[in-house]
Amino acid sequence: MTARFSPPEAAARLRRQVVDSYETPEALAHYGGAVTGGLRVWERAVADRMFGRGQGVRTVLAVGCGAGREVFGLEDRGLEVTGVDVAPAMIAAARTEAGRRGSRAEFHVVDGERLPFGAAAFDAVVIWSQVLGNVPLAAGRQAFLAEARRVIRPGGAMSLSAHDAALTRPMLAPERIVRADDPEPGDLVIQEPREASVRYFRYFDRDDLTNLCAFAGFAVEALVHTDDLGEAWGNVFVLMARAI
Repeated sequence: MTARFSPPEAAARLRRQVVDSYETPEALAHYGGAVTGGLRVWERAVADRMFGRGQGVRTVLAVGCGAGREVFGLEDRGLEVTGVDVAPAMIAAARTEAGRRGSRAEFHVVDGERLPFGAAAFDAVVIWSQVLGNVPLAAGRQAFLAEARRVIRPGGAMSLSAHDAALTRPMLAPERIVRADDPEPGDLVIQEPREASVRYFRYFDRDDLTNLCAFAGFAVEALVHTDDLGEAWGNVFVLMARAI
């Protein structure tokens, strides 16, 4: 019989699993190798629209920054960027790369549900690389976005990316699914062969994302797919919003 855990216990176990999955040698090699790639096509499109000249954006927080690819890409556009991630080994890799570059970006080991920054500390927050899908439980995702709203100034920009459930789930090979609909319907634990890991993941529909934003205090300006922004693949939502 599979052990059942209370929601707090389940969330804690899944968070630990997520951290461990990003600290395998294979994961560190993959994300560390990608750090010099700069912003993706769709990320550049978002940055042009929301963080460009005349938008009043100077300071940006990147939540779930990994080894720092997005942080350095945004910094190259003249922004002051702070990166946070739950995986200590990823932050260590980002700091090493920052030293190599002479970057002024700051990096912190932080759980996105409890950010160590004051209210309205940033002009913008990005939650890219489908990080929201690694946050266990509906209550955890609400807390995650509420914290993002707390640290953005009123009118500030927020952008996130998340897998579209209708487009992504059919692409997932059944043998990669370790567990489904546990602890909540729609939850997945999947194998990541590229990173030699097992990881919690959540896919979303439009209502999921718009309802989360409304709960946290964001007004959605656009909800599109990556291929709408020039990317070659289109199974990922890109959301752009403003703090109310």
